[in-house]
Amino acid sequence: MASISVHQEIIEKLHRAYKIKGYVTEESVFDAIIEHDLPLDEVDYVCDHLLSMGVIIRDASIENSDDDEDDYDRSQTDYDKLFQEVVEIDKSLAPFIDEIRKIKPPQHREWQNLMLQAKSDNLYAKQRIIEMYLRTVVKIALWHHQKYKIPLAETIQDGCVGLVIALDKYEVGRQDKFSTYAPWWIRQNIIRAAPALNPLMYIPVHVKDKLFSIYDILEQWYHCNQCDCNKICSEVLKAVSEKLGCSEDEAEEYINYLNTFESIEELIEKDESFFYDGCAAEEQIFINLNKKELKSTVAKILQTLKPREKKVILLRFGFIDGKEWTLEEVGNEFGVTRERIRQIEKKAFGKLRHASRSKILKWFVE
Repeated sequence: MASISVHQEIIEKLHRAYKIKGYVTEESVFDAIIEHDLPLDEVDYVCDHLLSMGVIIRDASIENSDDDEDDYDRSQTDYDKLFQEVVEIDKSLAPFIDEIRKIKPPQHREWQNLMLQAKSDNLYAKQRIIEMYLRTVVKIALWHHQKYKIPLAETIQDGCVGLVIALDKYEVGRQDKFSTYAPWWIRQNIIRAAPALNPLMYIPVHVKDKLFSIYDILEQWYHCNQCDCNKICSEVLKAVSEKLGCSEDEAEEYINYLNTFESIEELIEKDESFFYDGCAAEEQIFINLNKKELKSTVAKILQTLKPREKKVILLRFGFIDGKEWTLEEVGNEFGVTRERIRQIEKKAFGKLRHASRSKILKWFVE
């Protein structure tokens, strides 16, 4: 066996390389052995010593090969489809998604082998763990974008921050698998960083967390047709209070946080005539706001009709060009008789009179 000083020199050299890169390759170990004219059976001694120091030794072929035959993906998620959906929503994310596609998915027990090194500030181990869970970030961010209509790019960014926080806070031996621990922090940071559901009002983080948690209840309540439209449904108040563990009065306050408010400054920028005679005439402001809200509400209700029914109503009442079309004119537009248009109009009115739609408009005529 070679002298201890030679071994020490090789080990120190390789350890310095490890500190810079985060790992050393098997090839670099062989090169160091050959450089010092040591027999190849010394490789095991050097490698064992390096491993005892916490050094990661990688197969150089992994770094240089594009052959992924030995790689496997245990995920049941169709990430190709998911990535394509993300790019269709926001084309600016295409380069980012392309980079994620190139990252090898987590391999069997890989995170366990890397975690101890990562907690010892091994840069390679940290980078590998972060990279191989980036697709989890994208998956969670896409769900939040679709559910709460928050910007996808910003949501992915916030999710990435959550992933880094998860790695920083993970305690080996105390938490579950990192694959189940990290998503909690990813979701948590997305919700905390997300814009409030009512952007014109400052909402504290702890309140915002509660608002997101009752979103499903309120979304379901929107389709309720049994209650007075001017009052919050008693069943909703009960459901929200049970969900949040609070009184019904407190539940009503949380629900009211989500009421839609209009920005007067934005309204002026879009339409300078929004104010009567250039000054804030209170009555005129309310009239204009009421008209704007009515227009928005009518548009939302018309979306529940079939495309042909919707267009007939829009033409007949002058919503498109300000002119109220006759039955004959609308019939010519569709290439059918005026009687057929009358039937379509009658059917559309029947749908609009349904309680689930008429109650929404009730407030505007009272």
